[in-house]
Amino acid sequence: MDLKDYLTALRDRWYLLVAATVIGGVAGFAYATIQPDQYEATTSAYVSSQRGDTVSELVQGSQYTQSLMQSYANLATTPAVLEPVIEDLRLDKTVEGLAESITAEVELNTVIVSLTVVSTDPEQAQETAAAVMESLATVTSDLSPKDAAGRPSIVLTTVAPPSVPKFPFAPNTRLIAITGAALGLVLAVIYAVLKQLLDTRIRSEEDAERSAGIPFLGRIPRPGGKRRSQRSSISGQWDSSASTREAYRRLAASLDFADIDGDLRMVVVSSAFAGEGKTTTAVNLTLALAERRPRVLLIDADLRRPRIAEACGLDGSVGLTTALTHQASLADSIQNWGTRNIDVLASGLRPPNPTEIVSSTAMQDLLREVREHYDFVVVDSAPVLPVSDTLTLARASGASLLVGRYKVTRRQSLRRAVDTLTGAGARVIGFVLNAVPPEHSSSSYYEDADQTDRTDEKASPETRASEKQAAAKKKSEKAVTAKTAK
Repeated sequence: MDLKDYLTALRDRWYLLVAATVIGGVAGFAYATIQPDQYEATTSAYVSSQRGDTVSELVQGSQYTQSLMQSYANLATTPAVLEPVIEDLRLDKTVEGLAESITAEVELNTVIVSLTVVSTDPEQAQETAAAVMESLATVTSDLSPKDAAGRPSIVLTTVAPPSVPKFPFAPNTRLIAITGAALGLVLAVIYAVLKQLLDTRIRSEEDAERSAGIPFLGRIPRPGGKRRSQRSSISGQWDSSASTREAYRRLAASLDFADIDGDLRMVVVSSAFAGEGKTTTAVNLTLALAERRPRVLLIDADLRRPRIAEACGLDGSVGLTTALTHQASLADSIQNWGTRNIDVLASGLRPPNPTEIVSSTAMQDLLREVREHYDFVVVDSAPVLPVSDTLTLARASGASLLVGRYKVTRRQSLRRAVDTLTGAGARVIGFVLNAVPPEHSSSSYYEDADQTDRTDEKASPETRASEKQAAAKKKSEKAVTAKTAK
């Protein structure tokens, strides 16, 4: 994956990113709301040496005191200091529990020790901080060396007594909510990227070309919205929108460049599996080719699930199988599709042995015959991977076109389909991706034209008549003005 793929993964799942960010922020806010308020009270004491009558002795005493400062800070959370505090204040805590709420620090290169006590009760925080500092001063005096008069050599003097805190310092609701939102966003981004990496469904031209190594011939936009069924779209897709028609016209034009050295006059349309839009593509490709070629033939060679006759509104009981079994001549089996220059050879009755039918010599002869009489022949065949019916047809036709469905066809399936066809001696001229959402099909220009057409169609006859009258009146006024000017 390159940077474009990562950005595409995030763009396609933007709603997930937004939802995860909102949920994370709400969860963080809710967590902060249920947490009890925390108050902290701070006190500081100055540690001094009581010995030294000369400057040298005072310096030595100061250095001795500084060397013990960290020890005094660590002493603040020991049982010797905290047990008297618990007894005096009658705290419902253990020594370990009280020690977790106390932080003792020594300011760098100083003899000042600071104590910070955290509690859910502001007054208790202040009382505990004062009591701990007093107990620490007592224990320090008891442990320090004594002079001849029994006075301790080290004394802790409180220089900043604790005060009752007015505002809680925690929880920081804003910070926790922002952290929750950021965590939700990060998790959503990781999920989107991993899903893009692990999801092998084809979404773009790059996916198809990287996986199969065949030319990408076009995108077909999804007709009629997301919920429109594929069956209903086969016969009506050509007239559904300008963007769809133009996509098939581009596909038809691409076939002219697919075989520059040869004379491409027949193509087998297939897919890796069923339900990927091969029949829809075959029908609409035939319609597009009919605008460029005098005579076009559409053959339904999918004898397992034939759908051409139903899509074109023709009789499906007469067609390919009746011609191959000599129950009717080829000319009698071919039906004209309305007033268009399109002929259709439906599947006919379903045979019990479709593979043998399409692989027969009679089928090869039929393909050669129709190639001579038509400017272009489109053959709708069975899917490549489930059955082997298409292999002989693709080899005999000289060219095959694979169809995939957006976010349905997988890269491995397309690769296997291409390998299967090329292994059988067939030539795959390209890949078509259909049912592409409008935002991925570059069809906004034609969508605007569609809306204009639909607006015109919705106008009532009276409205159109009044518009014509207004235009005629305006034209007449212009003529009168021109005459007067002369």
